[in-house]
This record gives sequence, C-alpha cells and structure tokens, in this order.
Amino acid sequence: MEKDKADEILNKLLQRARVASNKQRRQSDSITEKSNRIDVNPELLLKNIQMLIDASSDVYLRKELREFYMFVLCKLHYLKEARGFHDLFDDCNPNHFWKQLQLVIGTNEDVQIRREVNEMYMYALNVSHQTCEYMSGSKGEGFLFSWSDIDVMASRNLFTISMESSHSESYYVATRSGCQPGFCQILKTLNDDRNVFCYYFLSRGAFIGSIEKQQFNENVDHTNRGPCLSTKYPDGFDRCVALPVHIDSSNGFLKTFHTTFWNSVKSRILNDRVTVMHCVPKGPEKGDDEDRQWLISFSVLERYIVHSFNHVQFCCYGLMKILLHTVLDLNADTNDTISSYHIKTVLFHVLEDIHQEFWIPQNIFHCVRICLTRLLLFLLRGCCPNYFIPESNLFVKSRVIQRRCKILHNLCEVYFCKNSYFTFTLSLYFPIGITELEFESYVLRKFCSLCLALNLVKGYQTTYRECIHSVLNIMHLLALQDEENNVRTTALKYTWLLIMRRIGVIMYDKYVLTGFPMYLMSAEVALMFAQHANVFGSIYLASLWYSQGRYKHCLKLLYNVTVNMSPIFLNSIVYNESLKTKCREVPCDYSLLIRHHYRKVCVDMHRTSHLFPKDIENFVKTCKVSEFIVFDKAYAYFLLFLCYHDMHKRAGCSRMLSSLQESYKEFQRISFKGDLRVQNTKILVDIAETKMKNIQ
Repeated sequence: MEKDKADEILNKLLQRARVASNKQRRQSDSITEKSNRIDVNPELLLKNIQMLIDASSDVYLRKELREFYMFVLCKLHYLKEARGFHDLFDDCNPNHFWKQLQLVIGTNEDVQIRREVNEMYMYALNVSHQTCEYMSGSKGEGFLFSWSDIDVMASRNLFTISMESSHSESYYVATRSGCQPGFCQILKTLNDDRNVFCYYFLSRGAFIGSIEKQQFNENVDHTNRGPCLSTKYPDGFDRCVALPVHIDSSNGFLKTFHTTFWNSVKSRILNDRVTVMHCVPKGPEKGDDEDRQWLISFSVLERYIVHSFNHVQFCCYGLMKILLHTVLDLNADTNDTISSYHIKTVLFHVLEDIHQEFWIPQNIFHCVRICLTRLLLFLLRGCCPNYFIPESNLFVKSRVIQRRCKILHNLCEVYFCKNSYFTFTLSLYFPIGITELEFESYVLRKFCSLCLALNLVKGYQTTYRECIHSVLNIMHLLALQDEENNVRTTALKYTWLLIMRRIGVIMYDKYVLTGFPMYLMSAEVALMFAQHANVFGSIYLASLWYSQGRYKHCLKLLYNVTVNMSPIFLNSIVYNESLKTKCREVPCDYSLLIRHHYRKVCVDMHRTSHLFPKDIENFVKTCKVSEFIVFDKAYAYFLLFLCYHDMHKRAGCSRMLSSLQESYKEFQRISFKGDLRVQNTKILVDIAETKMKNIQ
C-alpha cells in the first residue's frame, strides 16, 4: 500500500511536468511562449515531497527526503521574492543562447559531417566477414566532447543468437527465464556420440578471457571495465565485443515495440534488415552466482534513433551531457553515478510525451528544464525505467542509491538557477579560437569542422592483408560517390593515405627483419603516397630517409614543411591568409586543403616498429603504452637536428635545437599536466641538448 501511494503521488507529479501534445502547435511566438511553459511549481514540489515523507516507513529514505525538503524550502523563499517562477528563469535571450550552444556542440551541418566521416571510416575498416565494428557512444552519435572516450562495439557476426527459441541460422539460443530484467542467459546445444542432446551456458568470464588473449601490445593501464576492454592512453578507448541477436529475433522485437517519435527509423531498419540488438558480457549490478547473465544491448538501435533527432533535440541532449559532466562528474561526491546513458534514456521518455513541433530553438530553455524535471522525478522515485525494457530499473547501481540525496541536491541547484547559469556553463566549453572562425567564410568553417571530424580517423589496420582489404573497400566507395559530395570523398582519400602510411611502416619492418631491398622500395613508395595526407604527412618518409642516411633528402623535405609553418595553430588547422584565399576558390578542393592546412598534431611510433631514429629506440620499445607519441612539429625539428648533427654542422644543430625547445614550450602551454605527449617530447629535447653539449 505504501509503495502504491508513493507511486500515485509521483505519477501525478509526472503528469504535471508533461506538456499536452495537442497544445504544442507552433502557431506564433506568443502562443508558443504562453502554452509551452514548464508546468512545475516549487510549492507543489514541496507538498509532494512532504507526502512522500509521510507515506514512507524507511528511516533512511525519510532522512534523505527531509534533507531534500529543507533544500527546496530554502530555495522557495528566494522564488517568492521573484516576480514569478517563469520570470525567474527568463533572464537570457534563447536565440542568443542557441547560437552559443551551436558553437560548443556544432551546427546541424557540423554534426552531419562528423557522422559521414565516421560512417566512411568504419566502413573502410570493416574488412572481415567475422566481425563488424560500430562506433558508439558520444563520438558515434556526433558529439566531440573532449572528456568522452572513443567507444567501439565489435559484433561477432558468425555467432548469432536466437531469442527464446532455436533457429537454424543461429549459433546460440538466449533465454530470459530466471534472469533479472534486461538480461538473458546464452545456451549452446550439443549432440553427443549417442545422439543425446545436451547444452551448456556461455560464461561471461570465459568469453572475456578468450578476448583478452587475442589482444596484442596492450597498454599498461589496460583494464576490463564491465563489458569493455579499456585504456586511457593516449586517448580514452573502450572496445566491447558483443554477440549479435539474429535478424529475425531483432525484427520481431521492433515490430512489437510501440513508439511515437521514431517510426520512420523503425521502418527503415525493418526494410534494410539491420541487426540492432546484441548481447554483451556485462552482468547485473547485484551480480549472479554463476556468471551466466548477459546484458541485452540496444546500442546500435539507440544510435539510429539519436541520428534521427532534429537539431534542437540533439543540442538539448548535448547540453544535458554538459550539465551532467559539470555538476556531477567533476564532483567527487557524485561522480560515477548518473551516466550519459541515463540522460539518453530520460530524453527518449520525454520525446514520447512531447510533440515534435515543440522542439524549436526558441524553446531550448524549456526543453532542457523538462528533461531535468523528468530526471528529478526518476531520482525521487528511485527508478529510471529502461526505455526498451521498462521493467529494468537503471538506478539499481549502489553508488546511485548511496549518493541519491547529493545528486538531487546538485541537480536542483541547476534546476532553480536562472537561465544565465546555462550560458555561463556553456562558456566553459567554448573551443579554443572559436571566435576567430565565427565570422569567417562558410567554406572555411566547413573545412574546420571536417578537420575536427578527421581527428578520430587513424587508419590503422594490424596486418598487411587487412590494409589491402581496406584499400579495396575505399576504392569501391570512391567509385560510388557523387562528385558533389566533397566531404565523403575527402574523408575516404584521407583514410586511404593513412592506410598507405601503415603499409609503408609494415614494409619497412619487413626490410629491417629480412634485408630484402624490395621491401625498402615498397615502403618508400607507400610513404611517398602517405606524405600527402596532411601538413606533416611527410614526417614518416623523412624518418625512413634519415634511418637510411639520406640526410639531404630528409633536410629538404622537412625544411619545406617547417619554414612555411604558420605560427597560428587553430582547431587542428594551420590558419593563415593562404588558407583564406584557397577557401574563396570555386570549387574548393577540400583534399588539397587537408594536405596543406590540416595537422594531426602528433606523431606515433609503435613499439613493435622500427621506423624511428636509433637515438629513441630504447624509449619507444619501453614506452608506457603501445605507441610512443610526440608532437609533430617538435619531432620534425628533432629529425632536422639529428641530420645536422650526423653531418657535423654545428650552426644547423644550434638553430634546430632552439626551434625544438621553442616548439616544446609551445605545446607545453596548451597541454594538461601529466600529458604523455609532453613527457615524450621532453625526451627529444633532452637527447638533443645532450648531443649539443658533446659537439666539439
């Protein structure tokens, strides 16, 4: 009875937070302003909290709710002195805020560019019929937040799962019987010599153990975090190996799932027969004795849904992520509690209730407050229903339960703040130099957006065979592209050049191991192609020439790059008048701009490779992570210094050492403390200074 009473109270509060969809038609600004205000009253909230306190017999819960009650009561005195609850929030121009929000999250075109680049990149690298990789998480959705990891889901295509019943094309059968909501057990049936059927359960631990054995050159901080194999260096990277649910089971779920806002997405998935359900090796929060329960994941489907958002919905989602990071993640008491997945789930629930026409730039403050209201209601209730499996509660995590009062306190601080708080918070995340680009031409801003998207593209494949398959994939895609689709074509060409660089490294390693001249020639040809990738694309070819004692070739190659280097480095681009002039040309060749004005910033040397000077061999082979990473400009000056040193030219050494020291200071100023790239670059400076002292 007690629980029913509490649920009834909270359901009434939930209904008050909803805006009736038939009243959310966009007829005029005045009607929108009047009818779409948030229907939440702090006095009513206070009354409902008191009713929850009276209805609860749990001592701990009553204590938490009383603390929350006192917090709201203190705020209420301030609210009453204001002209009105709505006026309290109405201190910031929504149109101005909307422009600022797009500077941080990106315009609709910026987001589409990121998604296109990710799509082309992942297609090029998916060379195996056994595994299909998806970029998920914030980066896969189209965000570029600096604190977000790169999340990749690797789907094992050969080991499909049929839900609840066997299927001739499935390797496993999954059952939810005896499992907690949102989880299943995976079974494999066997037929022994006596024609007797038996089965065994697939263990999560055994599955993850087999995956870990397949990892090569893992980092020292390599950890198993839930279903993911994770590392923090050089950038956060999470890779989750998952088992796909058979397309018939996946489509069966979609056909029975009712939605009001992504029916077009559902139809497209059903028509294209895309598997959007997976089982990942993550167990329930409270654990299971035999390590058998697997999480049912809808990560691929969620990405499809997020990609279908209009830009206001997407930016509201991004703003909620920013608030989460600022208010909870950076607070020692509340970090690792509410996650981005909770925010996404809240938004999905809100979108089911709020009409599509409500999501316009003028309503951005209302949109985010509606989402905050729903999140607060879920926290008060202690239950955040999984969007796809409502009986699964996403707030069962022990840290969320323990810190719930503090989380409510922090979120209410945000909720009761003026809109100017959102503006201030947003200003903390303005990209460096964004004001310089704000008034530049459309082509230049688009080029900058493309460069930021390309920062996620690495182009590596482990083996020569995989590289060749990727090259063939790219050639096939290039043949299908329209000439007008400059972004996709540029992304494909850039990925192709990075893969050619990888081929060059592989060929040079073969030459070092075998001594065959043909391998050296192949490496040189591949790296000659790769030098056109970006501003410092030639640095790998220069490393090869230096290693072979061809100092004059190395000097000429690197000198042409460094002497023309602009002192202004902005958002991964070399920002100068030459760039502005090229952006005025019609048509504009983005591939040419990438070659001359895009910087990857870093040079990475794999510890199993040989394409680097002997002077740093020991540091590369014993580096903390799988790659020894240094800043590109500093490494270029380091190579130039070594060339002059081996040619016994003291004056040249002195100039290059000064340039190397200056470039190190330049990057040190813009990097955070403890950055491995800064530490490694300092090693180059120390080596050069030591050599300079020994010159006669």
